Amino acid sequence: MRSWHTARREDLIVRVTGWALIGDKCTSDQVLADFLLEKIAHAGGFDPEAQYLDGNFAMVLQAGQSTVLVTDPIRSIPLFYSEHGGNLSVSDDARILGIRGREIDLDSAVEFITAGYVTGHHNMYLGVYGLRPGEWVAWRAESESRVSSRYFEYSC
Repeated sequence: MRSWHTARREDLIVRVTGWALIGDKCTSDQVLADFLLEKIAHAGGFDPEAQYLDGNFAMVLQAGQSTVLVTDPIRSIPLFYSEHGGNLSVSDDARILGIRGREIDLDSAVEFITAGYVTGHHNMYLGVYGLRPGEWVAWRAESESRVSSRYFEYSC
């Protein structure tokens, strides 16, 4: 089980696990959570295109009724989510979200057996989605809508 660290200010909550380079210093744990909270609060919001961080991390940001999920450019720490009844559940372990009576996604199961992994947003459970490397997903509770984008892609 990974250790997640939380920083709060009014209606802004930052949860982070992993490490990131800030300047030339490797930062993790509560120091990283506090740094991100200050950076996001000072900027007036989260801008995924700004690429604040270089490192191995996953983040969950909550502001009011909005939640933003972020993975690092190589998805070194997986991040999964599911929507149900107007709520969003998030975990770094798809099995935790899958035990809520979810059916197995047979196409993904075949892909996993064949390749040893599942591609894209899919995983072994229907209705549970995973972020891709260098991706952010924004979810709004009031409209139960989500938007996603890649902020980092490798070029050939």
